[in-house]
Amino acid sequence: MTMERLKGPWRTIAAEGAWGDGPKTIPEGDEWGPAMKPLAPRHRAFCVAYVTTANGNATQAAKDAGYTDNDTGALKVTAYRLVHQPRILAGIRETVVARVASNLPVYVNALESVALNAQHKDQTKALLALMNRGGLPDVTERNINVNVNVSSAEKVAEIRQMAEELGLDPNKLLGNVTDATDAEFEVIPPGLEGVW
Repeated sequence: MTMERLKGPWRTIAAEGAWGDGPKTIPEGDEWGPAMKPLAPRHRAFCVAYVTTANGNATQAAKDAGYTDNDTGALKVTAYRLVHQPRILAGIRETVVARVASNLPVYVNALESVALNAQHKDQTKALLALMNRGGLPDVTERNINVNVNVSSAEKVAEIRQMAEELGLDPNKLLGNVTDATDAEFEVIPPGLEGVW
């Protein structure tokens, strides 16, 4: 369905060239993306109007899409409901992405003109933006230190366990290292510490 076939102010917007360069039509059938395709024609018109002509004003977009107001505020309620439906929001997002993609050369040229103007207050930001999008993103370095304190006895126990799981003799791996739990000891009487 084309915009010209829709009723109401939407047809006038299409005739006046709401997209900026002459009349446009709402694409038919397969020309829609996955979010817009299942929507009703009036919902599609709302999504396009919300993004292109109403400048984010949901009530104006509803009016532009052909919804009527009976002076009871019904148009505002309809607009509110539309912009809170996930399917409509997905259609709006898809319309925004398509519009940005189609105008990308204009945006790049504008950004380049700022980047090339040494007197422009945002020259550095423009240069960084062009570099980021041109394959030279900012390098972010993060140092993460994780400290794990493991006692000697825990280390020996873990080595023994891994050795046993692998079928190795832990005593050959550890040599003279022993667990404190396996050690033999003798109590030294007080006063004889240096003698023994």
